[in-house]
Amino acid sequence: MSTPTEPQRNINASPKSRFMESNNNLSAHRKMVDSSEFQRAEDFAMRQYTAEQMLRVSDGNTAASAGLKILGAHEFMQTFRLLSETVRVQASPKIVDHLPEPN
Repeated sequence: MSTPTEPQRNINASPKSRFMESNNNLSAHRKMVDSSEFQRAEDFAMRQYTAEQMLRVSDGNTAASAGLKILGAHEFMQTFRLLSETVRVQASPKIVDHLPEPN
């Protein structure tokens, strides 16, 4: 006779998957990210970070470094904003053998 067991948890779950296990995390995160206070703070923090990086530019190498740091900061904020969102894959488009004739 077998006993009911808990669903097996993925021990290799990504940090995002672990974050999404809690509905409290999801609703609180969405509320925070959608708030005008957060959006305003994010905008000004990104402006400040960009200004600080630009002040360090002295040649082509430091300019490239600053550009990559700013890109990384944007990528981080995008990941942060979308932490509570699920990616939805759309069905592949249908292949059309021919286009309809225009009227």
